Amino acid sequence: MYGLFFMLLNALQLCQQYVQTLEIYRPYEDNNLCQNLFRVVATDEGMLHHYADVNRTFPMSDIITADGYPKLVYVFNNSLPGPVLHVYQNQTVRVRIYNNMMTESLSVHFHGIRQVNTPESDGIGQLTQISILPGADFLHEFVATDEGTFWYHSHMHLQTAMGLMGGFVVHPRVKPSAADDGEFVLLLNDWQHFYTSEQQYLLIESGQFYPNDLESLTKSETIDFFQSVDGSRAAEALVTSILINGRGQYIDTRNGTSGSSTTPFERLKVPSTQVNKSYRFRLINGGSVFSLKFSIDKHLLKVISSDGVPFAQPMIVDQLIIGVGERYDLLIDNFTGIDTSVNYWIRVNTMGRNNNSRWHSYAILQYAETETKPTTVPRTCSLSQPCQILNCPFIQYGPGDSDGRNTFICLTPLNISTHADHLDEELFSENIRININHTLSLTMVKGNDNRAGFESFNYIGMKYPPLKESVLSNPRRARELLPCSGRSLAEDDGEKCYHALVAQYNDVIELLVVNHDDDQHPLHLHGSYFHIVEQGLSVLNKTTGEIMSNNPKIVCDEHAVCTCQSEDRTCGTNNMRLVKDTIQLPKGGYMRIRFRAQNPGVWLFHCHTEPHLDRGMAIVFHIAEDRLSPVHSGTMATSNNHHVLAIDVECVATGYTHEDRAPCSVAIVNDRCEIIYSSLIRPTEKVVSDLYPFTGLKIKDLEQAPPLDEVLQKIYPFFGPTTIIVGQSPKNDIKWLHLQKGTHYSDVIDLSDWFKAYNPRFGNFNFSSLAHEALTLLHVNLNASNGHLATQDAKASMQLYLKYKDDEKAKEAARQLLIRTRPGVSPSKACNYKYEGVCLAGYFPKMCTCDRPSYSSD
Repeated sequence: MYGLFFMLLNALQLCQQYVQTLEIYRPYEDNNLCQNLFRVVATDEGMLHHYADVNRTFPMSDIITADGYPKLVYVFNNSLPGPVLHVYQNQTVRVRIYNNMMTESLSVHFHGIRQVNTPESDGIGQLTQISILPGADFLHEFVATDEGTFWYHSHMHLQTAMGLMGGFVVHPRVKPSAADDGEFVLLLNDWQHFYTSEQQYLLIESGQFYPNDLESLTKSETIDFFQSVDGSRAAEALVTSILINGRGQYIDTRNGTSGSSTTPFERLKVPSTQVNKSYRFRLINGGSVFSLKFSIDKHLLKVISSDGVPFAQPMIVDQLIIGVGERYDLLIDNFTGIDTSVNYWIRVNTMGRNNNSRWHSYAILQYAETETKPTTVPRTCSLSQPCQILNCPFIQYGPGDSDGRNTFICLTPLNISTHADHLDEELFSENIRININHTLSLTMVKGNDNRAGFESFNYIGMKYPPLKESVLSNPRRARELLPCSGRSLAEDDGEKCYHALVAQYNDVIELLVVNHDDDQHPLHLHGSYFHIVEQGLSVLNKTTGEIMSNNPKIVCDEHAVCTCQSEDRTCGTNNMRLVKDTIQLPKGGYMRIRFRAQNPGVWLFHCHTEPHLDRGMAIVFHIAEDRLSPVHSGTMATSNNHHVLAIDVECVATGYTHEDRAPCSVAIVNDRCEIIYSSLIRPTEKVVSDLYPFTGLKIKDLEQAPPLDEVLQKIYPFFGPTTIIVGQSPKNDIKWLHLQKGTHYSDVIDLSDWFKAYNPRFGNFNFSSLAHEALTLLHVNLNASNGHLATQDAKASMQLYLKYKDDEKAKEAARQLLIRTRPGVSPSKACNYKYEGVCLAGYFPKMCTCDRPSYSSD
């Protein structure tokens, strides 16, 4: 077999740094999370060869194989899934996301991290930040408040399904007395060969997949058809396999074959010296569509927590169901009947009624010193000895006998309680005052000739308003720009708008969430845990195990207006004590959840089935708008009374003297080193300089740019009376931008003054260029792009400011280093030594013998 085996797109790099750390990370020096590798391999007779060197071979374990089917993959740091990030509780965490993709923007969400007082780090493009454009980066900074198992993933369209996900674990600072002897993080996900950007666009616009003809939707028992054991669906999907930590096997049943790929299994190795001890498994469902069922042959699972929140008491079961986005922690600590000289299969599959073999995945729990494949079989479940399954979304798993008996005992969320230390007892009181009581019915709007159908809440699909900044930066304006009509809707006439609920600080919010749709829906709340106080499940046929009817307690009319069938028409009988941030709501069921509005921000509540979220099943909670700090383009102003901005204006020559210049570009960078504004500027006079060799700009680029007056109107909102401006000799930049002291800024920090130093060799002061300072002190080459860019210069200015602002001793050392280090050649001189720009033409005419000035930003 010959051909391309696998191509990896290193979509983005993720570097981490922790403050108050127990371990020190230096992401720009020695953190291997920031290494950039690229590898394409070809197959020949079962061997993997380097695409350009046939003599170089690789073991399968060194390659991102997924299930063995060749396709493009999006990854963090060359890893599928991305690296597990381990931090300690109450640490300040900084994670910078670099978008190395060529054409796609993205944002990254840390799922389950509540982002207390840091809503700008929640990672929702358009909502909490401007999406990260290709070539740009974004710094997340937050406190890891809660201990437990979490994960991070892209929050842009299909990118999670393409591989952008990874584990995130928050450990206690003090090791518990009953600590585990070891732990494994397992990220489980459904895998789709044909879910591409094109398919995702077609799905949103038309409501349908258009699969490869080899995987036709019209054939029976194809990979995309899913029906759960209760008769409900999951979503439209082209799921081809299940992965465990990025490993799986693809079964190709075409042409009557039943063989699978020979890709390796994930192995969890238990050292021989550590057998018969306690091991924690941190399970994450990072998929897009399917709830997944987990088990280990012959092993009982002691499940101890969900979504980072511990249970009141452990639940000991045979199997565990994990909804999309959910996390469960379990222990393996009972080795009765376990032969630790052999290896055991770990099994992950779906709740599909047809037992599709494509959707069975395996990993190996390795006790033996050899890597032999296990020969173990799962426990036999019988009527006399049924298997217990935790987190069932229905009360019965599969068909029963004539008496309704079953080989499985379903333990639903109704059987789980949260530990008392993590409960807000008042929220479980039936007499608590509810400030906001709202019903969300999970609905499907039918398509018509003008638009595709879409998933929704109350027939309302989410659409973000047309803002040039994030919603978080101006939440009131967002609500005003695209409000919902408030009219009565139905499945034939739904609407898309900015679907939002506004709450005041400390309001108690209760949601009645009803699923009378045909699909299961995993629901996730950002910014807070919710307390589930009541749940009702559908009515099943005890013989077939299939849904007969919706739970009779809730009745909804054609306009998604739902009421409880009790005497006072209200739901008020609490039957649960469970705290979560993600829960699967099955077809025919309902739940009442409560949470306090104590975390100011704009927080999404949505279905975590990826196609459903993309098409609109989401709502935003605006919490305590009056307590939100000012935000510019997804970043919050500094917490003190001033905010610091670095500016840079680049100019072009419009004549032959030093004064004959006009601004051609501007960039503004905040004190998190994020570009909050950047634009070219159309010069008011004719440009006479030779731009292209030094900047890559052509005259026509500037002719198409906005005029200075238009640019000024856009940048003035970023400045205020308390703004501190940082820059390299920013006096002229301030002049070009017509910034006024007291109106647009309070003070100026000139880096050229910071780093000027007396040079005893020449008996005068040395003034360094920004390029020299950046290369010597930051190891950043501003001339690498054949000329300075305003964005690069402004970023370098801010980095220098942040590095030296509080350390005078370091500043003095930097001055001496700048004197000792010879400056590099400017881009203009590198192109032609006689070209040294308009500035030098006025002072050193002998060096400028050409008959026209040239652009130089040096």
